[in-house]
Amino acid sequence: MVQSGLEGVVAATTRLSDVDGERGELIIAGFPVAELAARASFEETTWLLWHDALPTAAELSAFRRELADERDLPAATMTLLREAVRAGADAMDALRMAVDTVSIAGRSATAIVARCPTIIAAFWRLGRRE
Repeated sequence: MVQSGLEGVVAATTRLSDVDGERGELIIAGFPVAELAARASFEETTWLLWHDALPTAAELSAFRRELADERDLPAATMTLLREAVRAGADAMDALRMAVDTVSIAGRSATAIVARCPTIIAAFWRLGRRE
């Protein structure tokens, strides 16, 4: 007998999250996503995903400084963003392409994460000028 549907099929496993569709719950690193979104900053959530625990105040402060030091965009990224605006690219495509320009140089995950908000802001600003 051939069974149809996906009931009981595990598509992937991860230590980072748990989805319970029947109860409407998404748990990320042990926290309900609604609680995490309401109480944790971008930096705290990133730290949690990378280190399996929320940061201490000292860790958070150091991590924020580390991210701030990596926020500047390379000239190649800005050139790509200008071209993306001219071509009418949507924001997600622009982000995907711009992140590729950052990762080509072999930059760290921290640099990539730090630059995503800058990429989005630059794309938005450039789009307002065109």
